Amino acid sequence: MTCVIDTTEAVLEIHAHHFDDKGRLKIDEDLRPFSLQGIVFSMVIEERILGTAVTVEKLLEHISHLNKTRTTHRIWLPSRLQYSLSWLFNRHSSISLSGISTHIDENPDSPTDPIALESQAKEAYRRLLFSRGSKHSPVRKGFLSRAIVGAYKWLTNPAGIYALRMVILTIGTAIPAAIPSSAGFYYREKGIWTIITAQTCLVEYTADFTFSLVSRGLGTVVGGILAVVAWYIGAANGPGNPYGLSAITAVITAIIVWCRLFLPPAFVQAGIMLGSTFILIIGFSYDHDHIEQYGLPGIGYEAFWKRLVTVLVGFAASIIVQLFPRPPSATSHVCKSLANTVRTLADHYSLLLSHWGRSEQGSPLGAVAEQISLEVAETLLSLNGAIALLRVELNLGAFDQKVLKKTQEQCQYMNQSLGRLLVLSASLPTELQARLVNTVGLLDDRIIGEVMSVLGIIEQSLRTGGPLPERLPTPLISRFWNAQSHEAMLSKTLVRNEYYRQYCVAISSYVKFLSTIDDLVLLLKGALGECHVIYRWEDA
Repeated sequence: MTCVIDTTEAVLEIHAHHFDDKGRLKIDEDLRPFSLQGIVFSMVIEERILGTAVTVEKLLEHISHLNKTRTTHRIWLPSRLQYSLSWLFNRHSSISLSGISTHIDENPDSPTDPIALESQAKEAYRRLLFSRGSKHSPVRKGFLSRAIVGAYKWLTNPAGIYALRMVILTIGTAIPAAIPSSAGFYYREKGIWTIITAQTCLVEYTADFTFSLVSRGLGTVVGGILAVVAWYIGAANGPGNPYGLSAITAVITAIIVWCRLFLPPAFVQAGIMLGSTFILIIGFSYDHDHIEQYGLPGIGYEAFWKRLVTVLVGFAASIIVQLFPRPPSATSHVCKSLANTVRTLADHYSLLLSHWGRSEQGSPLGAVAEQISLEVAETLLSLNGAIALLRVELNLGAFDQKVLKKTQEQCQYMNQSLGRLLVLSASLPTELQARLVNTVGLLDDRIIGEVMSVLGIIEQSLRTGGPLPERLPTPLISRFWNAQSHEAMLSKTLVRNEYYRQYCVAISSYVKFLSTIDDLVLLLKGALGECHVIYRWEDA
C-alpha cells in the first residue's frame, strides 16, 4: 500500500495551492469548478489500478493454490452436472469448483456463506422485479378466448412466423416427391438437395437471410469448381483412377480444412457448403462407373451442374417464403432489443435510488449488482452479429447500422456507469453516500423525474421510430451542475481516506451516466428528427 500513499501525497502536492495550512480547501477567486478535476481523475484512475491489482493478486493466489492441491490427473464432471447431483441430494449444499472448501464465517451476512448469498440474491431480484412496476390486472377470459389470443400472438411474433415459414417451405418443396407422376423425376434429379438447401438457408431475419444466401451460394460455386478441377486432374476422361483421385483429394481437403479452421465464424456455413459440394460431386462421379444405382447425377461437370441447379431452386423457394407476405426486419429486432435494454437500465436506476444512502446491514444488492450488470452487457454484446449484418439489409426506416451501433455503445456506457454505482451502493460508507446526495442531487425528485422521462422517451423512439420532442429537460449534465451544492467540503484528510477514491468513482460514474443520456438524445434526434417544435412567429 506504500505506492497508494505515495501517489495520493503526490496528487496533494500538485494541488497544494488550493489548500490552507490546516489542510482545508481555500475559497478564493482562483478556485474554479474544474480546479479540482485533476484530483478526481487521479483518484478514479488510482482506484481502477488498485482494483485491478487486487483482482490479479487473488487470481494468482487461486492459481498457486490449484497447483499445490491438484497434483494428480482426474476426470472432471461438468460444473453444471456437479451442481445438479449435489442439489439432488442436498438442496442447500454448494459446489466448491475452485477446490477451496467453503467456509462459513461467524457473520451471517458474509458473502462467503452460500445460503446467505442465495437468500440475498433472491431478495435483490425480488426488489428489482418490484422496481419494474406492476401491470394492470388481466381480465379473466374464457378458454376459447385465451386459445385464440395465444395462437394469434404465437403466429405474429418472429419465432412463430419463422416456424410457420419453415413448415410451408418444407411441405412446398416436398410435394413433388409425393406425386406419382413427378416422384421419379424428383428422386432422379436429387430433389432432396433442394429441400435441405431451402431449409438451411431460411433464417429468422432478412439481414441474416441475405448473408446466408450469398455465403451458401459462393460456397456451392467454389466447392463445385474445386470438385470439377480435382475430378479431371485425378481421373481425366476415365472412370476414376483411385490413386490420382486420392492424391488430388488430399490436397483439396487440406484447403477445405484450412478454410473451416481459420476463416471467421460467420463463414462457417459457406465452408460447410464448400466441403459438402466438393465431396458430393467427387463421390457421385466415382460411383457412376463403379456402382449400379438409379438416379446418379453424372460425372464431373454434369454432376456439378445438377447440384448447382437444385441449390438455386432451393434458394428461390426460400426467397419466396422469406419475403412474402412481409420480410422480417433485423433492424426492427435490434431497435426493440435496444428499447428493452433502455427500459431495463431505467429499472436498474430506480433500484439504485431505492438503496442509495441506506444504512442497511448486509444489503442484498451487493450480491447481484455485478450479475445484473453482466446480464445487460451480455444482451448488448449478443447484438453485435445482428448489427454487423444490417449493411446487407434493405432498410426503409430512419435507423441504419451506424446509428444503431452508436446507440448500442451508449447503452453499454450507461450500463457500466449504473453497474459501478450499484456496487458502490453496497460498499461505500453511508456518510459518503449522503455527501454524494448533497453534492450532485442524486435523490432530488426533479432530477429523478427528468432522467426517467428522458429514458422513457428514448425507449419509445427506439421502439416506434418516431421523432423526439424538441424541448426536453436536457442536457441533464447541466441540471446536475445546477443542483449540486457549491459549499466547499474538501480537505487533505478526506483525500487521504481510502474510501474517497470510491467516492470519486461514484461521482465520475454518475456524471458519465447523465452525459451518456444527453449524447443518446442528440444521436436519436439526428437520426429521427424533432417534433412538437416551438417556434416564435413574432421573431420570424
